[in-house]
Amino acid sequence: MSRALRLVALLIAVGGVIDPAVARQRRTPLPIDVLLPKPYDPGYQHALRVRDALQARFGTSFNANSSEQPRAVIAVGNVVPPRSARVPLLTIQDSSSAYLSAVAIHPSIGVEAQKGTVSARFHAQRLAGRSTQFVLQRGEARIAAVSHRWSTDEEVFDARFEIVPPATGVDVFRVTANTEEMAPVTLDVPALVSARRLRVLVYEPRPSWAAGFVRQALERDPAFELQARTDTSKGIRTETARATAGLSTAEIDTFDVIVAGGLDRLTVADLEALERFASLRGGTVVLLPDARISEQVRQVFDLPIFEEVLIERAVDVQSSSALLRASEFLLPKQRGGHLRSVAVVKHLGAERAAVISVLRGNGQLVISGLLDGWRYRADNSGGFDRFWRGAIADAALAAPPPVAVTLEPCVAPPGDEIRITTTVRETAWQRTPGQIDVPGVSASLIAPDGRAETIRLWPGATPGVYEATVTAPAAGRYSVRVESPPGSAETPLIVETSAAPVTPDHSSRLSALADSSGGGRFDSGQLAPVIERLAKIEAPSTDGEVHPMRSGWWMVPFATLLTAEWTLRRRRGQR
Repeated sequence: MSRALRLVALLIAVGGVIDPAVARQRRTPLPIDVLLPKPYDPGYQHALRVRDALQARFGTSFNANSSEQPRAVIAVGNVVPPRSARVPLLTIQDSSSAYLSAVAIHPSIGVEAQKGTVSARFHAQRLAGRSTQFVLQRGEARIAAVSHRWSTDEEVFDARFEIVPPATGVDVFRVTANTEEMAPVTLDVPALVSARRLRVLVYEPRPSWAAGFVRQALERDPAFELQARTDTSKGIRTETARATAGLSTAEIDTFDVIVAGGLDRLTVADLEALERFASLRGGTVVLLPDARISEQVRQVFDLPIFEEVLIERAVDVQSSSALLRASEFLLPKQRGGHLRSVAVVKHLGAERAAVISVLRGNGQLVISGLLDGWRYRADNSGGFDRFWRGAIADAALAAPPPVAVTLEPCVAPPGDEIRITTTVRETAWQRTPGQIDVPGVSASLIAPDGRAETIRLWPGATPGVYEATVTAPAAGRYSVRVESPPGSAETPLIVETSAAPVTPDHSSRLSALADSSGGGRFDSGQLAPVIERLAKIEAPSTDGEVHPMRSGWWMVPFATLLTAEWTLRRRRGQR
């Protein structure tokens, strides 16, 4: 027995001298990423609380601060979706709390001294029965307010405000949404004012009362740079200085809007030029008929069939900008998805479109059904003039320039991502059989001190479109300038620490990524299933060597064996 004890103790001693190494795989804590919404998102504070509650449950099994590639990603709240999900994406949404967010803006884009409209779209969840007051401010000055009472648990509302921007350039208005028992939601809406004049051509192949009085309304407004041509009789015409020789010339691409009267005298060449101007140039063609529209005109522009309506006395025609009057109408017999009502009249107890807009390629057609509206131009405090000035100004501002640049958002906090989109108008493309050549572009970010930093633009999925994504620099007023052979464009960029851009709803995109990646969708009120799902993901393991004989605990059995061996020998009288 003593020999066995001595042998085991000797083996322990030999093992300690040899120091054998044993290969072993060891699992490490699962590395994960936790994504949060932008700090200006209304749900940011709630997302912070959910993240802290998750981290309290992680223990040693998960590591949210690892430098390794994550094995799972957790998106808490309205997170900007990643471009792809290479690992399981787990989304955590709040399905029980009331929520209000600003999901879209429509900035005012106009010219000096022109009244504009800014609007913001808000998305509400679980606010049924509550009221929200939307307040528009410029700095500390309160400009206007709109109230809305929510009627359903899932609702969208557009808060619209009329403004008159004070000067050329860009101005920032703030919309604050105040809801009962909720923190205010703020949003910055820019207003861009251009010093350019709106170029309009009024073309009459014969004198027309309707076109003549619309032309006079525009002549009295300095916002328009007007050219007009009227063929008064064979071989005789009246025109403004430097008027275009005809609609078939390439010069008409320099206009934003073409107003056409005397439609029965338009030639095939005229109609083809107007069709090209709308569909290719992206301009607006305003058709002012004074009788039933001919079949030739209707077919060229694919217009609906109109019904001629005569009312005994003049009636009011409603539009968003002014009140008109008329008694003779051309009203479309059917409504299609491509028709939009610009002004409506009540006829036989129903509202019908008296002025319509029809999309045509890159542009649009505006067709007036007010056959005798010009007779009542003095009614309603000049509503006739206000309506046509506003409608044609809006159409002119919507016509794309040779080169356009847009920023999303154009008011942002430092460090936010800004998407830049540049579009080269189709009329600048060079077409050859089987090939389209689009002019190249160059872009730069102009700092407040005038320094220019080059921005690399990449071709988009659509011909003529170039895109880039940049990070908002330090606070200040910048501009993005784009140069191209057809022309140049520049748009302002305002970077403010307290900026409040829109917070689009990303839930559908996040849900799709969660499903496709095998992650899952969870509710912030139940976090245990999140931990259970993470536990099913295989954690990474590391290969290493273990030296078991280096443990100090081997001294205990070694000493015990030697003591036992010595005790046995002493009892036997051995030394």
